[in-house]
Amino acid sequence: KLFSQGSMIVMEAIPYDTVFGGVSFETVRALLLSDGSGTNPATDTTMPLAQWPPDWIFWPDAYEQAVEHLVELYVSHGYLGVTVAPPAVKREGDHIVVTIAIKEGIRTFVSSVAYVGNEAVADGDLADVTGIEEGEPFSGLGVKDAESAILDVYAGKGHRFATVSTDVAFSGDATGASVTYTIVEGPQVLVGDVIVLGNGLTSSSLIKDRSGIDPGDVFTLKAEQKGLKALHELDIFRSVSIEMIESSIPEPTKTILIQVEERKPQYLALKGGASTGEGVRGSMEYAYRNLFGYALDFHFRIALNYRLFFIDVTDEFRDWYLSMSLIDQLERNINVGLRIPHLPKIGRVLSLEFAFTHLRKNSSIYGITTNSIFGTVHVGSGKKFGLSIMSGLESSYINANSLVTEDLLGLPDCTEENLALEIPCLNQSDKRALRIPKTDKPAGFVVTGGNLMLDFRDNPFNPTKGFSLNASVSWIISPRIVDFAWYSPVIVNGERIPGAPYRTHAFLKNVYHEEAKSNLIKIYGDMTGYISLGTPRLVLMLHGGGGIIVPLPGHTHTFPDRVFYLGGSRSLRGFPEESVCAQDEFSKNKKNGQCALGGELMVIFKTELRAMLKGSFGLAFFIDAGNLWHGWDDRYGTDGLGRWFRFFTDLRATAGVGIRYITPGETKVLADIRGPAVIRHVWLTFNEARPNWLEAGGSAAQSTVNGAGLNA
Repeated sequence: KLFSQGSMIVMEAIPYDTVFGGVSFETVRALLLSDGSGTNPATDTTMPLAQWPPDWIFWPDAYEQAVEHLVELYVSHGYLGVTVAPPAVKREGDHIVVTIAIKEGIRTFVSSVAYVGNEAVADGDLADVTGIEEGEPFSGLGVKDAESAILDVYAGKGHRFATVSTDVAFSGDATGASVTYTIVEGPQVLVGDVIVLGNGLTSSSLIKDRSGIDPGDVFTLKAEQKGLKALHELDIFRSVSIEMIESSIPEPTKTILIQVEERKPQYLALKGGASTGEGVRGSMEYAYRNLFGYALDFHFRIALNYRLFFIDVTDEFRDWYLSMSLIDQLERNINVGLRIPHLPKIGRVLSLEFAFTHLRKNSSIYGITTNSIFGTVHVGSGKKFGLSIMSGLESSYINANSLVTEDLLGLPDCTEENLALEIPCLNQSDKRALRIPKTDKPAGFVVTGGNLMLDFRDNPFNPTKGFSLNASVSWIISPRIVDFAWYSPVIVNGERIPGAPYRTHAFLKNVYHEEAKSNLIKIYGDMTGYISLGTPRLVLMLHGGGGIIVPLPGHTHTFPDRVFYLGGSRSLRGFPEESVCAQDEFSKNKKNGQCALGGELMVIFKTELRAMLKGSFGLAFFIDAGNLWHGWDDRYGTDGLGRWFRFFTDLRATAGVGIRYITPGETKVLADIRGPAVIRHVWLTFNEARPNWLEAGGSAAQSTVNGAGLNA
């Protein structure tokens, strides 16, 4: 242990980044063997100094620091009279030997520990915080540190003027030490009055209430720290201090001074520009973070874009764009919000937020307008626990570019060939947008729900131990009857068929004009755990999650924008983005090659072994398994163990390796070898008999292959 400690100190003390740079081992060897002429017969094959082990280098300053450290180490383990001689250097042949002579002397142990004058805190409680016990090696530094621990305990009980003195009596042979802590507790300090200074804008009553420090309270160290934290969380102060007036005079009642330095309350940013691709654009952001002096945070953001040029676009898009009204031509993103971080008497655990969003975006084949307004109640302001309850309205409206197509569902996927030929097509972003109901008027939904978060990870960005839990529940209802979805996730022999919202369970049913209404509860939850395997550089991650959609009375359809999807680097790796089809529907219709993307029941499991390599680079070996269903499939039956066996054997599983780069703030995934971007390998996953399109002479579109859980 002493050798490793000394080696570590030497390594840390050697200035590897010295301006003199690296010197080769052969050069050093030649100098050691030199007769003083300065000649160097060795060939210089330079090795960087940072690559040399400590036994290749003699750096006097480094060894002096090692000696000092060894003395401290011995003294902390009870060897109070230890002597460590300076390093002795001796040349032996073509190398040198460094010898450090140590005389340990007598080792002293704690023979007894006593606490005198303590009434508010029991001996056992003091022993727990000091960590000084009979029979352990005596450490002067440890005994001194125990004084600070005792004072912290008393400050936590309001005895802010407590003092501690330590007396150590050694035995005649210096093998034993009796430690006595004499405590003068002083008065338990109560809050007399609270004075606020430095607030030119902020209400004094808000500051007092937010601090949680009231007249008559015991002024504990914890109360002071919680008050500081709560005031900083308002984000309206540059600095905050809480202290007793005349803090050097012991008194049972003290006036508490809260002093603040306020931030500038307003913020305004204006931006603008023009380009041949997007036209004229501009944005404005305004924020007032301390409205009315009560820490109300108001913000308004608007970004506008209007096309003046039609370069590198089709004639159909230009004509369609110019035929629209000005309000539809003008692309925009408007956000208005109001946050109320503090409510009287309950503000430290409850806050309110209101937000309105309006978005208009035009693509070459459609335009989309979305609106939302929500009110949210946040419970808990800590990093370990959070609960949010929200309610609001959502509405969306899509108008197709009629000069390109009246039927967006008939457009092909955006393959490399279609993009090269400039054929109108749908990419993944388009498919997500087109999942909303197709209506002549904006389709509205009332959404009410809540989110729960527990986070006990050691680091939120690069965790090595602990766990996190997330759960959400939403009640979604369409107040009026709406039509089918624009983009149906149903695939028949590689072709999408329109108008098949969930709960129909009949792929070939003509629902082109079927009206639908949603009234459902959507539930989702997941839990992730991290286990350090002996070292923080080797971590096992375990993740499990699932969700279900529960229909309520009056419900006829679950629209595609509300169901669960799997596939992609953020969910089921190895499958293309959101490409996994519902297992029960695929099982029933496999002969026809029918597949419905997404489902109302979902599970996913992940296992990942993260191994850090040299520096900040690491590897992650993973196994993912998950699946989707429209509902609990009858094929699983009710026979206990057999049912679950059939359930788990239906899971789609993938395995692979990822490359990660760890930064101080977050983990960046550079590549998942089985990710959707890598298509040079071939792998097949069959959970059923081979579909007919895989037999000799069969054929299927790529979307069908992806939906069946195959990727090449």
